[in-house]
Amino acid sequence: MRCLALAEYLQEEGSQCYFVIRSDNQEILSIIRNKGFFVFQLRLSHEVINCRSNSGEPEHAHWLGVDWATDAADTNSVLNDLKIDWIIVDHYGLDMKWEKSLRGNGRLLMVIDDLADRHHDCDLLIDPGVDSSLYTKYQTLTTSNCVRLIGPKYAILRREFAEYKKSINFEKRLGVPKNIVVMFGGSDSDQSTLQVLHLILKLAPPKTKVEVIVALINVNKDLILDFCNLHTMFRPHIASSEIALILSRADFAIGSGGGATYERLFLGLPALLKVVAKNQLKPLQYMQSINLISLYETEDELHYKLVKVFRDGVKRPPNIVQDGVPVICDWILNKLIGLNSPLPRDVRQTFKWLQHEGLRNQFLMSEQPQRRGHFHYWRNLLSDTSQKVFSIYFKNQHIGNAGIKNIDLKKDQSELWLYIGETIFQGVGHGKVVLTALEKIIHKELLCSRVVLHVSKNNNHAYHFYIRNGYTVTVDDIATSKFRSIDQVVCMEKLF
Repeated sequence: MRCLALAEYLQEEGSQCYFVIRSDNQEILSIIRNKGFFVFQLRLSHEVINCRSNSGEPEHAHWLGVDWATDAADTNSVLNDLKIDWIIVDHYGLDMKWEKSLRGNGRLLMVIDDLADRHHDCDLLIDPGVDSSLYTKYQTLTTSNCVRLIGPKYAILRREFAEYKKSINFEKRLGVPKNIVVMFGGSDSDQSTLQVLHLILKLAPPKTKVEVIVALINVNKDLILDFCNLHTMFRPHIASSEIALILSRADFAIGSGGGATYERLFLGLPALLKVVAKNQLKPLQYMQSINLISLYETEDELHYKLVKVFRDGVKRPPNIVQDGVPVICDWILNKLIGLNSPLPRDVRQTFKWLQHEGLRNQFLMSEQPQRRGHFHYWRNLLSDTSQKVFSIYFKNQHIGNAGIKNIDLKKDQSELWLYIGETIFQGVGHGKVVLTALEKIIHKELLCSRVVLHVSKNNNHAYHFYIRNGYTVTVDDIATSKFRSIDQVVCMEKLF
């Protein structure tokens, strides 16, 4: 689900995302496909793979279902038919051997990890863990050129969690909980859900409401449904797509660890959790030591802690988890895009772009530029020290131009402009990266609090692009005589 959260954000920014998965879990496959992503399913092996006995293999290598070399070869066979810029991998059974074999053909690689138990060969590593020693651990587990985004401010959450957080009344959550969520992911083979439901029925005050979230693969789901149908205080949700909404309305949660731990903490939801997998033990124990969560192991311990909750109430956990998806995705996109000083070949490439009428119309250019006039214009532009001009590069390819002009420190404002000239790179998220970089220069280097720009009224795509990025239409106080028709130009602004 972490990869899905990233893919949804990147897709909204214009990126094309694919999933490669070795699984026949129809619940997961349906969720991914229903979000509009294409899934490449790798062949399942019916052989028993025991990688744990092999020296040097990750502890969870057997989770792959095949050996790492086979998985790498199968994955490469898929990716070689696609134009891939980034590979994002989230699997405890893979380490630097697999990663090295996938990093050819100019691909960049990002790893999501929260175990810090194996070496990685990647460009970007994400671990939202709260343990302050993680950064030191990863210094020895990653290469020196790896960017490490570590800590709870890089939690990977679906966008709806941020939306529902806005509606939470945290004051109402204090005291004895009236609305409880029970959620144990996976197969729940030890009947943790039923154990909790029986104790809540026995201990909870009258009028307590309990939302019970059950995975489709839960082996006890029929028993859970029967129990909930007998007692009106329980309401079951099978494979719910509204987990963020349900958690945002709750006062208290009981469940297992995993990714949902960060979702609950982000929403400020007090939780009593059980370790259901070995890899959860150390992270959850550390979280309990700093009062982020409470843990139980046995039924007696669960009984004791529930009695205390229904007697003394709950407190909001420390607010340390942030939605890291925008930061992570911006880094992914920024890694591919650079603002460089224009070279002579860039000026020649720009001349070729402007032979296309569609691009000229975006600038309200009435005539096709001639070579001599074009190069004269660019010589003057590049020699003008009062403005900044950049070539936009995707990896090593010139794809557009951008700049900052009409810099007026007295009025505390500057004007920016940008365009992507290469059509195949239009509408895939690069404009957002360039816009952010230009805004940063204006705000942080030029120390201007207002940025303006001009856009053709006929350029609906650009107009709505700027609207989505916080710009509003304003009165034009910058000379527009350079345009063919002032009536066809909209001035927009953004305040920092």
